[in-house]
Amino acid sequence: MNKAQEIELVKRYSPYICFDENEPFFPVKVGYTIFNKPGVSKSFNRKIEFTDDLVDLAIEYAIYWDFDIQHLYELEHVWEIG
Repeated sequence: MNKAQEIELVKRYSPYICFDENEPFFPVKVGYTIFNKPGVSKSFNRKIEFTDDLVDLAIEYAIYWDFDIQHLYELEHVWEIG
């Protein structure tokens, strides 16, 4: 898969994040990793495993907030399968 195809895939499966109108903090960066086979996340203590033969890949989105009410930063993850 070339970089243009990778970006198109990441865009197609990217999650929608909805915020309350009073939300004081918003994400500042989003990273991703595409898993074409089982592997270990680079940013979360989790092993990505494929347990269904219909799954060809998994995309891990790492969403970074600079500040939160009780934290210096927040790093949340979302996984999509395809």
